[in-house]
Amino acid sequence: MNDNYKKKILIVTDYYYPHISGIVTYIDQMINSFKNENYLITILTTQHDKNLDLIKKYRKIEIIRCKPTINISRGSYSLQLVYKFCKIYKKYDYINIHFPLTEIFPIFLFLSKNTILNYHCLPDFNFYQKIFSFYFYFFGLISIFISKKNVVLSKDYFENIFFHKFFLKNVVEIPPYVKDQNNKKLNPIKKNNSDVLKIGYLGRICEEKGLENLILASELLEKRKIKHKMIIAGDLEDMRF
Repeated sequence: MNDNYKKKILIVTDYYYPHISGIVTYIDQMINSFKNENYLITILTTQHDKNLDLIKKYRKIEIIRCKPTINISRGSYSLQLVYKFCKIYKKYDYINIHFPLTEIFPIFLFLSKNTILNYHCLPDFNFYQKIFSFYFYFFGLISIFISKKNVVLSKDYFENIFFHKFFLKNVVEIPPYVKDQNNKKLNPIKKNNSDVLKIGYLGRICEEKGLENLILASELLEKRKIKHKMIIAGDLEDMRF
């Protein structure tokens, strides 16, 4: 590794580019900040497509992909990822875990005060798969306790998960940001009372996204006689949902 770099960071995530998701987008935004500060970045992830290279240089970062061992629900579990992590994690100044991470067990055993946990969400499963929900909740909770800092998109979401409010001391809220094509800052638009409030959702149409909360919010706005329009968009052809 090049010693000219300020710090060395290992980012661990189940999915990365060319996989497309909100978490991948968030990681890319974060990587841009790290590179501006002259950090050396390695990404440890799964080989979600067998045609992808196991080791690859991409935008001056090293990507290490590990073959999945078994497919579970919509994801997979990789023993190779666990092995690779145990082999290399001591070489880095910081470990950045992006949760939910299927391999959080047994990786949580090797976390320490140089670990930064990005807690994106707690996966939700149907009635017959609740054991997976408990798996992510339990080992996620232990990881929160061990990590130096826990980064969340929304403190409100985080603290409303059972028992999480006791860990707010080490929580930092960093919401996702949006910029236009010209990299200009987007300012809130002031609306008159006569304007219609537009609420939009674009993403997977599945239970874990909390779409029922949007509908309940619409009912509350309706009761308060606030003019609004709600637009929900997603892929209806995705048979997983």
